[in-house]
Amino acid sequence: MNYRDRRKSLSPILAAFVLICASVLPCAGADDDAEKPPAVQNEVQMAEVEKLFRSAFDEENPPARRQQALEDVIEQYPKSEWADDALWTLAQWQKKRQKTDEAIKLLTQLADDYLTPDRPASMLERFTQAQDVYLKSRIPVVLDYIKVSGMFYVGEDDEGKVVKFNPLPMTVHEDLAKMWYRKGNYRNSIRHFELALNFGPLSGKYKDSLEHQLAVVKKRLEEYEKDAARFGIKPDEGQPLKNGGEGADKERVKLEDYINIEELKPEKEGEKKPSEPEKGKGEAGEKDKKEK
Repeated sequence: MNYRDRRKSLSPILAAFVLICASVLPCAGADDDAEKPPAVQNEVQMAEVEKLFRSAFDEENPPARRQQALEDVIEQYPKSEWADDALWTLAQWQKKRQKTDEAIKLLTQLADDYLTPDRPASMLERFTQAQDVYLKSRIPVVLDYIKVSGMFYVGEDDEGKVVKFNPLPMTVHEDLAKMWYRKGNYRNSIRHFELALNFGPLSGKYKDSLEHQLAVVKKRLEEYEKDAARFGIKPDEGQPLKNGGEGADKERVKLEDYINIEELKPEKEGEKKPSEPEKGKGEAGEKDKKEK
């Protein structure tokens, strides 16, 4: 049998093999793809995701549709560059609505999926930074203060480009710490304050403030555990005691008192702080009114 005859005799076997591969391999790949959310793979899809995200800020759309747009970005396109923006934006909306549990859930997902130390920290897109939800948040003020304190530039990347401080991870963990504190879960609050310090500036007033807030929560947890032991109650993740107790009777410390944003805001050139009212001036005014 010559070479040409052997080739003809093997062709049916090769054809069968190709058919088997074609029928089996796609099925395995389909199962893998079915388990994973769709990834943004091309510019057309990226443009669609961006359009979907921007629609959440279109005031002509009803609130329910705007919220749904953000939820669709989070669920359907978690690998896109807009997913972290959607999580952060929706969390700010829920905080404003005083839906603390929802805000905690969203910020926790943002921190766990996008702000871990072993990967580059996510940055909010410029479009997001131009919206009221960002401009009215604490981030711009915190960033201005850090810029004035000399901690704005944190080094250079592999390409020699200057790397700016990213306030997103720090502020997300600080927000989580404060929300957990208000819910009475001091252990979670401590954990997130420690993470905020890990992502925060190496020195300066803001670092001192975070450390002070952390000390306040640790002290409150210590008081709680003493109360729990005193009344024979098993500690439940720092939840407030219902049966009273020395620590439980005290009014909770508001952590916001330990970091006054107005104090952190840098003064503009030529801008003067409002002077305090003179002592006794108010009393004199009251006396004048009575005399009249």
